[in-house]
Amino acid sequence: MSIKVPVYKIKLAREHTATYPSGIGEEQKATAAFFHGLIGMADREHVAALFLDIHGRPTGASIIAVGSQTQVSCNVREFFKAAILASAESVVCAHNHPADIPFPSAADLRMTRRLISASRIIGIHMKDHLIVSPSGAFVSINVHGLLGSKDEAA
Repeated sequence: MSIKVPVYKIKLAREHTATYPSGIGEEQKATAAFFHGLIGMADREHVAALFLDIHGRPTGASIIAVGSQTQVSCNVREFFKAAILASAESVVCAHNHPADIPFPSAADLRMTRRLISASRIIGIHMKDHLIVSPSGAFVSINVHGLLGSKDEAA
């Protein structure tokens, strides 16, 4: 007995473009400004990813998940799916806090730890996790020392 098995073609489709700011000077501030423009003013929490090439230049971005006003759930597989398709060397994660308090919760730190564990297995360096707010304020979880070094992620 034969079974017909579908054969799939997987491709990344461009939805639209977003502007990554230049001339800001500090890479982290530019990345935070990018994410603020992408998800910072949303009324619900969003998780987004910025894909970077081997030189750290942005090559693409994706909104991964949308939650409620106070929380968002991010599936690790979904987070890295687009990064893999985009051939990202590294990735920056971000999510917004609509309440304008850009400090990581215990759930935010758990999500970051899960993403870091997966990034080490997959071989895509997790460069940072930013939390952005409507006011433009942001916090880098990398600054808190949670992300580790690139050598550990590879």
